[in-house]
Amino acid sequence: MQAPLPTAFHVTTPHGAIGLWWLQLSVAAREQQRAEVRQQAAQILNRQFPASSLGQIHWPPGAQHPPDLAYAAQSWHAPTSSPDLWLSWSYLPLPAGEPGQALLAIGPLPLGVDVTAAGLLDEQGWAEVLQLYGGPAGASASDTHACATRWAGIEAADKCLRTGLREWSQNIDLQRSRCTVQALPLPAPDLAAALAWRAPEV
Repeated sequence: MQAPLPTAFHVTTPHGAIGLWWLQLSVAAREQQRAEVRQQAAQILNRQFPASSLGQIHWPPGAQHPPDLAYAAQSWHAPTSSPDLWLSWSYLPLPAGEPGQALLAIGPLPLGVDVTAAGLLDEQGWAEVLQLYGGPAGASASDTHACATRWAGIEAADKCLRTGLREWSQNIDLQRSRCTVQALPLPAPDLAAALAWRAPEV
């Protein structure tokens, strides 16, 4: 029997540790679950990184500064030597009657994180999606879980690069190769999750 996964863990990189948190969401509508992710992120930032300021947080690509995160940061007074923080999250709404699952990553370097479920598509569906976004090598995964893990890595890399999801090309593949991508331990066997990070630019 698999031991329960801690809700908080970290990944060590040559440029510092990245903190990761599995967040359990309520049985609620998608918009309410998204708000819960922001609220929990604000609490973790306030508790784990009290020396940081709003201006030093790099937000997920395309995200507005959520009011609750901004409020949590208003009272922070950081010395100018404080490192930047990069923040990324991904959440997976589950069928009605089931709580959602989210993953939050915070670290001192550019990063991206993604979580998905293998059962969202069948093998043919995953093959088509990965062919479009992962290119010739993208559709070579052997089963739905491997496909979902490959997809999570693509999403995480584009978040790390702060571009948003893009269809595959040789140039985009080269850009993604700047990121180190790794699969993450999971709280449920049907899930797949990946973290991407790259060295800070000097």
